[in-house]
Amino acid sequence: MTPTPLSSNPVVMGLDTGFSNIGFTFARLDGPQAKDLTILEIGYFDTEKASGKNKGIRSADDNFERARTIARVLFSHASKWKPRVITFESMSFVRSAPTMAKIGMCFGVVAALVEQLDVPVMAAMPTEIKKALTGGRDASKADVQQALDVLFGDFPKRYLDSVHLAKSKREHPYDSLGSIIACWDTEIMRLMRAQVMK
Repeated sequence: MTPTPLSSNPVVMGLDTGFSNIGFTFARLDGPQAKDLTILEIGYFDTEKASGKNKGIRSADDNFERARTIARVLFSHASKWKPRVITFESMSFVRSAPTMAKIGMCFGVVAALVEQLDVPVMAAMPTEIKKALTGGRDASKADVQQALDVLFGDFPKRYLDSVHLAKSKREHPYDSLGSIIACWDTEIMRLMRAQVMK
């Protein structure tokens, strides 16, 4: 749905939380069904590795600065839209120790954001997002993106086209939106929907 004038209906923040690539969505609950969500903003940002022997920057220092970047961007967007609940795609496990450490730092930032905003948070497994949108747990990224475009009348695609986001990066904002849909029937989301203005 195209953004409409401001209302007091609750806003949900969806996240696809990585360390290098971060997708986010802010959507307002404007009705009882998922298709009634008004997408206020859907986007992506990244953090680039700067450490290395030739750059004179220690990996630990670089990781801390990247975590600060994630915090700065997420807190800035959250301050603008004031979400009442946060959903995110949970990490898939069995990764290398360095990768898990970085993802852990990213989730630490999300935990700080949740604490600062004092809002409930819900996680959706990647397979739960796929099942919620396509009916199957083995769906591809393209299947998930197509399902979201159908649900929202191609708005995510048109929005991301308008900001010239490369197709190779789009899985992240789409997954952030998908996390909202995957959490749609949770008790917290039902309580949020009950607050929607009639």
